[in-house]
Amino acid sequence: MAPKIVLITGANTGIGFQVVRALYDSTQTYSIIVGGRSPAKVHSAIRTIQNEFPKSQSQLSPLQIDLESDDSIKHAYEDISAKFGRLDALVNNAGAWFDAQANTTMTERQMWNKTWDVNITGTHLLTSSLMPLLLKSSDPRLLFVTSGAARLAGTDDLRLAINRSVLEGDRDADVGRVIRREGVQEW
Repeated sequence: MAPKIVLITGANTGIGFQVVRALYDSTQTYSIIVGGRSPAKVHSAIRTIQNEFPKSQSQLSPLQIDLESDDSIKHAYEDISAKFGRLDALVNNAGAWFDAQANTTMTERQMWNKTWDVNITGTHLLTSSLMPLLLKSSDPRLLFVTSGAARLAGTDDLRLAINRSVLEGDRDADVGRVIRREGVQEW
């Protein structure tokens, strides 16, 4: 059986790095695409993990991805499509927090716009662009790593229909095919 192909964004530090470590150390074989803005940091993370788990049968592939750049997102799609032809799981982990820079190196508006651009717009555009590759998988998975702030809106209440299904619409059709009406679930 072919290994599952998993892309993890923001994979060179923090939670993303730990997800890569866990998959690479797993007894199941994966093709793990290690995504990050800095190629040097991505390669360093890969070397660290390969040195830690030298007997792993999984493979690690670097991917430079900047969620603020449409060209970078397009290149990511083209690279994954050419090398793998499909994507079994997308772990949207990359995120940024610019609050400390508000009113120092950027205005509050710039801080909010930059935060939104990385955490919402960029993640949405990457997910949308990779949807055709996810739909080529027999068992696609789409995960979003978020802060606990998302819970403030009651988004974990499965009694709400919105948390069990996808709103119908042109842009939602492919996401609905990935979710397959099993509901949005914590992983």
